[in-house]
Amino acid sequence: MVQHNVGRRDQVQPWFSARERSAAMMSAIVLIAIMGWHVAMVVTTDVGLFDVVSTLKAALKGTPLQGMPGGPPSTGAAFTIFVVATVTGLAAFVALMIVTRRAFRQRSGGGRGHGKGLADRSHIEQSLGHERAREAAKRAMPSKKSWRKDDPSSFGFELGVDKRTRQPLLLGFEDSAAVLGPTGSRKSTTIMEPAALTAPGALIVTSNEVGILDTIAATRRAKGKVWVFDPLNRSWWPEPMVWDPVAGCEDGELAVARAMAFVAGCGADGQDSTNAGFFRYNSAMALRSFLHAAAIDTEPRTMADVLTWCARIAEGARTPRDIIDNSTDPRVERMWSAALESVATGAEETVASSRTTLAQVVDPMTLHAIQKWVIPRDEEVINPDGTTTTRPVPVFDAQEFVRSSDTLVILSDFSSSTNVGPLCTMLLQEVIDAIKAYAPLTEHGRLEPPLRIVGDEIANIAPVEKLPELSTELRKNGVQLFLAFQSDQQAVTRWGAERGNTLWEQMAVEIVLPGLKSKTALERYSHLAGKVEVAEMSASFESGGERTGTSASLQERDVLRPDEIRRLELGQALLIYRNMPGIIADLKPWFERPGADRIQRDKKASSAARRAYQEQQTTKRRSAISTARGEGENA
Repeated sequence: MVQHNVGRRDQVQPWFSARERSAAMMSAIVLIAIMGWHVAMVVTTDVGLFDVVSTLKAALKGTPLQGMPGGPPSTGAAFTIFVVATVTGLAAFVALMIVTRRAFRQRSGGGRGHGKGLADRSHIEQSLGHERAREAAKRAMPSKKSWRKDDPSSFGFELGVDKRTRQPLLLGFEDSAAVLGPTGSRKSTTIMEPAALTAPGALIVTSNEVGILDTIAATRRAKGKVWVFDPLNRSWWPEPMVWDPVAGCEDGELAVARAMAFVAGCGADGQDSTNAGFFRYNSAMALRSFLHAAAIDTEPRTMADVLTWCARIAEGARTPRDIIDNSTDPRVERMWSAALESVATGAEETVASSRTTLAQVVDPMTLHAIQKWVIPRDEEVINPDGTTTTRPVPVFDAQEFVRSSDTLVILSDFSSSTNVGPLCTMLLQEVIDAIKAYAPLTEHGRLEPPLRIVGDEIANIAPVEKLPELSTELRKNGVQLFLAFQSDQQAVTRWGAERGNTLWEQMAVEIVLPGLKSKTALERYSHLAGKVEVAEMSASFESGGERTGTSASLQERDVLRPDEIRRLELGQALLIYRNMPGIIADLKPWFERPGADRIQRDKKASSAARRAYQEQQTTKRRSAISTARGEGENA
């Protein structure tokens, strides 16, 4: 059932009782009929416009057409004019009733989408108004001197409009958002895809849906290169990339960060036993040493070597320890050799558990299909004339990325049997570390224009361990977050109750979409929307049904009940912005924004290009397999 009115309103004394309204309406209809007949007499006889008495006398005598000045009128003409005049009068009366009813609803605090205690015009101007967003944009991009007032997306993100006042809602670049919406709540089309399409600078997207890539690819390609990190190859993106986790690990801090991020992405749920945490720490310690050894060795090393060492750690990790011990590189972390030895050759029970944990951590990367994304390689490109050319696959560099307006799309499938979450987490952590290193060196100490992270399903796809603590620092560094969750428990499950709640609380605005069923979440947002005092009327009646009196009292009620939040219409959202009252918003999906037709065409073209690439690669693979089998048979 469609819900039109949301929230509380004052009850007020009606201007008329039901009986009085009925009597008034009957009287009005009779009066309109009399006046209609009088108009007919004025037109068809010589009776004066204000001589209503003559018309009434004739009607009361039972001869309404007789005795009129100028003689009796034509019966047909008189009745035609009477009908027209009466219908016109009734239409005017109905219009007056509608206007009166609207005035009463306005007086009683009614109105579609409005509830007492929700944000009014002044609240919206202070929180999500255009002027506030413009001032925030000037702080976020101090080097920019001119602004287009006719293009709100140049200084903020257009959420939609307030349901009651129809004021535009614009989220400034300094404010981050947490989005809570179950499957089917239009989270992608109303928030995540528009946020990606309108990002002012570099963009990072995490998602388990390939569709967002098709939606944004052409628009983002106009700003820079579109990098797609898709270890499961769900998208068949025709522009492959490689990210080399070994590169740069000569720096011990970078090796630690990558190893910790990789292990953190393995499914920590905030409820680990002490032993499980200890074994994961040991795994991270071993992995950091392997990455560091591969990077500082004089012999070129890749993730293939790191994976081999992980698989053979039971042999004592002799090779990476020797590399560290014998290295003359001034950046070598000499103490890590002994630490690695303790992990590889310590107490049997501890070592066995650490080995098992490490094996679980790196297992997805033992697949050849996954290794293609982390080991530099060449690819064969088919030219338009049918010939082939070999060229290196472009290698992603986080340091260069944060200085650009490029796009990085991280795709995964958390329900897949192959868990690439650790790899995706490591990559996102890599970019965050690059942001933290580069932003303080810029003229104003922040990325300009701001970098936007559109993290759909981020708790499952790339759960950076320190994200709850990083959210505030990233804001200062010029990063705007849009983090989406299907339930309020996703963040709690991933980062623990305290840290998960911290992440929610660090977001400037929480966007609650329709269909939420979590009792704790619904009660939380009802509580955040607050309470309000409303006037409630009560009436007294006699035994015969006659009302004898009314009284009013003030009662404290929820601004929004939990069930009202759950039953928001599709395309609507409850916005909780900092210390402001709640806002019921009509969101604006990307296909209702300027340029939607072009984006739709680009989306279809992107999807077609992916399918063509898949067919090409599948044919190529079948040909290679057939050739290999033929050579084997000949041998």
